Amino acid sequence: MRALRVLGLALTLGACATGVPSYVALSSDSDATIVADDVAAFVADQMPAGAAKIAVYVAPGGNDTFAPKLMAALQAQDMTIESGSGATAPGVHQLRYQIDRLGQGELVRIELDGRTAAQLLTRDGAGSLEPSGPFTLRAEVAAR
Repeated sequence: MRALRVLGLALTLGACATGVPSYVALSSDSDATIVADDVAAFVADQMPAGAAKIAVYVAPGGNDTFAPKLMAALQAQDMTIESGSGATAPGVHQLRYQIDRLGQGELVRIELDGRTAAQLLTRDGAGSLEPSGPFTLRAEVAAR
């Protein structure tokens, strides 16, 4: 139950983070692989049928070791990575990510085409990361 409250708070705070640069605070290389595969699977589920084009907004600073793992995982899901001028072409989906340590786990927030989703990954008995539940997609509320 505590994890659900934390995730709810993260989504609420994440709403303020729309359009922010990507950033990563992962504990290990193996954690990065687990998170990348999980994010890629979620993104693939959100895409229309067929190969999608996606622009990944890499964390600034040049030390983002997560980005190559994410891009490889997206390509394994039959997505094409666009960069440079192709990243803003019509039909290219935009992906940003923010990954923070939260207790012994990781809080993953992604922004896909302006929609925000979050997932909490916790440690199992062996110390490996595993999703504590599915990604939660923040619903857009229509203006009244």
